[in-house]
Amino acid sequence: MGAGRSVRCIHIVERRPGTKQGNRGVLPRFAIDVAAWVALRDIRPLRFGASIACGVLLSACAGSPLSDYDLNVPAQTLRVTTAPAVADGRTRFREIFCAIAASRQAADAEAVACENFLLRLSDEAAPLEIQPSLPEADLRLRVILVGGLLSDCVHDLAALYMEASQALRERGYQVELIPVGGLSSSRRNAQQIAAFVSRLDLQPDEKLVLIGHSKGAIDILQFLVDFPDSRETVVAVASIAGAINGSPLADWVGESARPWLGWVPESWCTPGDSGALDDLERSKRMDWWLRNRLPDSVRYFSVVAFTRLEEAAWPLRETHGFLSYVDPRNDGQLIFYDQVIPGGTLLGYANTDHWGVALPLEFAQSWLALRPEYVRPFPRTALLEAVLLYIAEDLRRTSTGQGEEAAP
Repeated sequence: MGAGRSVRCIHIVERRPGTKQGNRGVLPRFAIDVAAWVALRDIRPLRFGASIACGVLLSACAGSPLSDYDLNVPAQTLRVTTAPAVADGRTRFREIFCAIAASRQAADAEAVACENFLLRLSDEAAPLEIQPSLPEADLRLRVILVGGLLSDCVHDLAALYMEASQALRERGYQVELIPVGGLSSSRRNAQQIAAFVSRLDLQPDEKLVLIGHSKGAIDILQFLVDFPDSRETVVAVASIAGAINGSPLADWVGESARPWLGWVPESWCTPGDSGALDDLERSKRMDWWLRNRLPDSVRYFSVVAFTRLEEAAWPLRETHGFLSYVDPRNDGQLIFYDQVIPGGTLLGYANTDHWGVALPLEFAQSWLALRPEYVRPFPRTALLEAVLLYIAEDLRRTSTGQGEEAAP
């Protein structure tokens, strides 16, 4: 912190039974989140001002990252030794996404280079010199969306891919959102997904594509493991900024968050079993991967999100700073190498934060989505459509025995 500042950073240190070192909590971070939830539901000047004040003061406590934000690195994943390798689909996905994003830009809007939306790491293969063609859409794919932590708490104000879903429906896709418990464990939410899937009236040629954001991605994976009979109609799973390996934030906070989450009224969120944070701890996620194997009958895809701290939505900058002690390439909630499904295909790196990649906050609650003026809203509709086109092409290609190059 610079000279002349009088802000003091107060941290909570707890000792857990059976451990020698304390667990450092971030109670104020969750105080901000609770204030934000309250403001989403009932924006009162005092609560609104308090949430902003907490964010400004605590952002000064984050300090400087131990390493620099650098794109001159290869694609990276973190996985247990028994996990399968990841295939690299970035070059083709970039072709699809950039073509769609360019075609969707308004005629009177300033052109934005695709590189501003999709980050390129050092090992991404160069695109083909010829103009690539877009894959043919497969409207027989039924799209099922699954939200993440607290998703049902703000569903009526900022539903997952709200505007993108409507645009895809206009193009002939069937898109539905499963209302899983925002505070519930993955095992409980897997039951909700299974119940939802069992009620679907699918035509013989229809198949399911499950798309999960944040914790929603691991809820889907839990469903695939726990309900083998219900997964027969699932052909693909896409993780968008998915909490595949959890987050160091969940380990760091530990029990400190539970009192704050207890303040959320039941009228806002489905109480469930309150196991959401436990399932996001890094140690538990890695143990899950050690003990479970995903079905080979399903194809898996991952879109990773990360951006610079100063370009993230302001409520996420403090947690971005905390994660930067581990790696500055994060989205404010998850580190970039923790967002990739082992054995799947890496599609690309979205240059946005954890909210910007999936939630239309700039339309519903613009004050929560405040970013620098030069940061353009991320084209979520183009992203979702590109994911579906890539999956359709991949399913056709894998049926003929072709595949992708393995990534690190």
